[in-house]
Amino acid sequence: MLNKDRDVIGLVRPAIDAHTLGLSSVAQLLEACGFETVIADAKVAGAVAELQHPQNQEILETWLRENRITQLGFSYRLDPASGVEFFGRLYHFLDRKRLAKARGGTLEGLFFAGLPEAAERIKAEFSDRVGVFYGDETPGETLAKMEVPKD
Repeated sequence: MLNKDRDVIGLVRPAIDAHTLGLSSVAQLLEACGFETVIADAKVAGAVAELQHPQNQEILETWLRENRITQLGFSYRLDPASGVEFFGRLYHFLDRKRLAKARGGTLEGLFFAGLPEAAERIKAEFSDRVGVFYGDETPGETLAKMEVPKD
């Protein structure tokens, strides 16, 4: 369950994906519920698009730490195969850097939002370790999946 006093939700996409409406909508929903949200700027989005480079890994890690991100949402609405690849790089980076709470870090939750085919592949590969959004959820369903308290 998310906690307004503890959680900071970070929202990121690779720079190649210009679809920002979903991230903005989720940020507005969460902020209306009293949660602090941080949408990654162009520099961080560029780093996520090229996460194989050490300097980009440093940019992302700095953004996560400086903003005290405890929940991270990743969005990719283009080619499903590319979405799975980008997310896989992000997931393995977070694991390798021990940024997840289970590995000693502060990141407690990870979410993926993308086209249905990509969402299915992420769900199959990462099972319950990642919350998955298909893009057709209602605002109430979105908040429930993110475990926002009903009150």
